[in-house]
Amino acid sequence: MKVTVLFFAAAADAAGRFSETVEVDAGTTAGGLRERLLDRYPALTRFGDSLALAVNREVATMDQVLADGDEVALLPPMSGGQDDPYVCLTADPIDPGRLPGPQPDHTEGAVVTFLGLVRGETGGQATEYLEYDAYGPMAEQVMRQIAAEAAARFHARPLTVMHRVGRLFPGEPSVAIQVAAGHRDEAFSACRFIIDNVKSRAPIWKKEHGPHGEYWV
Repeated sequence: MKVTVLFFAAAADAAGRFSETVEVDAGTTAGGLRERLLDRYPALTRFGDSLALAVNREVATMDQVLADGDEVALLPPMSGGQDDPYVCLTADPIDPGRLPGPQPDHTEGAVVTFLGLVRGETGGQATEYLEYDAYGPMAEQVMRQIAAEAAARFHARPLTVMHRVGRLFPGEPSVAIQVAAGHRDEAFSACRFIIDNVKSRAPIWKKEHGPHGEYWV
């Protein structure tokens, strides 16, 4: 069977290519393919265990079995240093006017900021407050990986990815994301990609509280 391998950023430089089609045996895992690519392109070994894989646009575990036609992306770590995005879970209120993180530079012509606010009602029912819980270390790791994927996919630079935990009341920001890019299309697309994937992939849960009772969403 065949899979398509995509190389991004420094991984593309190390392999000397952006993509290739690889034939693999049935039952091959993401980890097995990773080792095969490390053997083929020794320059990739400098990333060590920080070289992550995504299969069909989802971060993969090394024991995930590949299927014919899968798209596998090699994701190098973020650049490191002062340009790393500010990624965190916090119990403190988010101040939209003072988001932490690196600043845009003169090459970036667009900055998009997204705020997710607690609604005062859900499905026609009043919401008194929400409670957010999270598996902290894993959630921050997933959020950082999502930011890296957005940077590679859209040629954008995530600046801030924050999510609240604890009790939040209607009108309070629960999520803050800020992205810089050379152009607005890339910045909007990267910001949308980050929030959609944080909601679907990060181990963060919320409980609705209102006159109708309480339940986990």
